[in-house]
Amino acid sequence: MIKIVLSVIALALGILTAFSLDLSIEWTVVASAGLWIAYMAAFVVLFFLFIFLVTLPVNKKKEVHKFNKTYRNILAFACDLILALFGVKVKVIGADKVTVPDGNIIITCNHRSNLDSLIVDKFFRKKPLIFYAKRSLFKIPLVGKLIHKTGYISLERDNPRKDYLAITKGIDWLTNQDVSVGLLPEGTRSKTLDVLDFKEGCLHLATKTHLPIVVSCLSGTEKVNDGLLFKRHKVTYKIIDCLYYDDYKDLSKAELAKLLRSKIVSSLNELEGRSAT
Repeated sequence: MIKIVLSVIALALGILTAFSLDLSIEWTVVASAGLWIAYMAAFVVLFFLFIFLVTLPVNKKKEVHKFNKTYRNILAFACDLILALFGVKVKVIGADKVTVPDGNIIITCNHRSNLDSLIVDKFFRKKPLIFYAKRSLFKIPLVGKLIHKTGYISLERDNPRKDYLAITKGIDWLTNQDVSVGLLPEGTRSKTLDVLDFKEGCLHLATKTHLPIVVSCLSGTEKVNDGLLFKRHKVTYKIIDCLYYDDYKDLSKAELAKLLRSKIVSSLNELEGRSAT
């Protein structure tokens, strides 16, 4: 929708500008097309200039202790713009079959692309939501400051102490703030269609808070890099199940990890027409 709106505005401005130049009909058409491209590029540049200005005062060395709704809204618009520019069309399955509870929840999903969290965030737009993200994402210009100020929590797999502190922070936020947390429990992107084993440590978020776990999966995001800006990419996001504390309270973290992974693998096999593995 954003891409369509921007295209229409840019086209209108391009036509008006071209007619104001008092050219022949042929050159007016050519100028309109060229100006349309120029205005589209200008919109994108202006947006990222805006992001630069609003993130200018953000200090990534200063720890964030509270969810920031304003920066979440800016990040949400940035996510929508990025998905639109990349031609990502998301089909949602299961939203009408699985009741997502009010209040704080923990969202789990498989991980195939850097766009995964953007799509999950788009679906849960009405909820205050943060994600665990690998440290390298916080180093990306503009994006790193946005996710930091929103409240995203950095994970460092090579530093067990900082990993523990990150999990503890997530538990504290889920317990004491109106915020939900998104997890990609594989810990890293899968380079194949297989779902990697889940990291058990992150499931402390559930076993310590007793909150509902929304199980979901993404199919198709691994193809987005193919013709990034020039193809339309169809992605499926499926809400598989919602596990309440009574559903998993007797399971160890290892058993819970296997249960969540099995649900995601089964759903992906069904979506993609593959045999169970």
